[in-house]
Amino acid sequence: TGGGKGGRAERKRWVVVRFKGDEDKPTAVRRQIDFYFSDSNLPTDRFLKEEIARNAEGYVAIDVIARFNRMRLLNATVADIAAAARTVPGLQVSDNGLLVRRVTPVPDAEETMARSVYLKPVRLSDFGACSESVTAALRPHGLRVAAVRVARFRGPQPADGGEVLEGAVFVELETPEDAAKCIKLPLEVDGRRVVVCMKRDWRQLERLEHRDRERENKARTGGED
Repeated sequence: TGGGKGGRAERKRWVVVRFKGDEDKPTAVRRQIDFYFSDSNLPTDRFLKEEIARNAEGYVAIDVIARFNRMRLLNATVADIAAAARTVPGLQVSDNGLLVRRVTPVPDAEETMARSVYLKPVRLSDFGACSESVTAALRPHGLRVAAVRVARFRGPQPADGGEVLEGAVFVELETPEDAAKCIKLPLEVDGRRVVVCMKRDWRQLERLEHRDRERENKARTGGED
């Protein structure tokens, strides 16, 4: 039996999401270090919390952060990250410029989860534009966006070798009430209808969609025998 042209479905690959094209390096580095220690990320970032726990004063070595994928893409040095962190309210850099810590309390992970949703498909080749599109789609409904984070970005390899343009995002809203309202709305992003569910339910949604695709593939393959 065959599965259409080539017999097998086209392979998927992970791709890199670029920063907004008109964003300079210091701004991009600042945005990343702010995100790493933010209410949106830190409560559920197990690796970063483990690094914080290693230090009695809650500091994280900046050279560890410099090895994060996004920072490597930006070619951010320890000095770049330290300089950016000094401009972020709620962060403190050590006197020697080698360590950084959050100085405000970290909210409970469940608080963040209760106001976060999963949304797809969206265009991801330019994360800045993606974030703006998602925010613009939610604003008319009175929904206040606290943060947008890439959840999944994979798709077929384009023939020209370019980047895959679609994926999914986690959207943290200001309140649980905003999240509850969001999942009930018929939403469009960039003119396309999107699927929305609570962040805590996204893996179940993906499993159900995968099961449905498997059934469709089996039915199609069986029909070609």
